[in-house]
This record gives sequence, structure tokens and C-alpha cells, in this order.
Amino acid sequence: MAHGVSRLRLQIGYAMRSPPLAIGPNSLARGLSTGLTGILGLILPGTANPFFGEYHDVLYQTASRAGVALITAGSGGHADTERGLIDDLARRNVDGIVAVSA
Repeated sequence: MAHGVSRLRLQIGYAMRSPPLAIGPNSLARGLSTGLTGILGLILPGTANPFFGEYHDVLYQTASRAGVALITAGSGGHADTERGLIDDLARRNVDGIVAVSA
């Protein structure tokens, strides 16, 4: 039993030394009143072409400055996969979808 108590004390001590969680406005609650999720979807054909990596980085930086999260997905250059990803992102109620085809 004493071993269990010392382990609990160690866990409590660690938790007390951990940095506090960043607590801010709840985006889900805000979305109920605004109708916006604050999420943008990006579908790329792949990452082998450096252009798509740069495109992602610029879009991410722009979205981040606007307080918008970016979900990125890869279609592998397949039209059927791209359509499925568009449907999936739409079901997640993202505010917009940017689909880049090769």
C-alpha cells in the first residue's frame, strides 16, 4: 500500500509542476452562435512536388493569422479519393475546402 501512495504522490507532484493548459474561448460553442467552425480543409494530390509543400505552408500561415485551423489531406492524385475527401470534409462542416488537383 505504501508503494501505491508514493506513486500517487509522485503523480500529483508531476501534475502540479506541469505547465497550465491554455484555456480560451470554446470554438465549438462559438460555432453554434456563428455557424462557423473556424476550420478550412485542404486537399493536395501529394507531397512529392515541392510546389504543394510551399502552397500548404503559405495557406497554413495565412489561415493561422486569421485564427483558422487547417486540416490537410492527400488524395494521391486520384479523383475518386479526392471526391471522398471532399465529402468527408463537408460532413465535418468545415468552413471551406481548397482542393488542388494535379
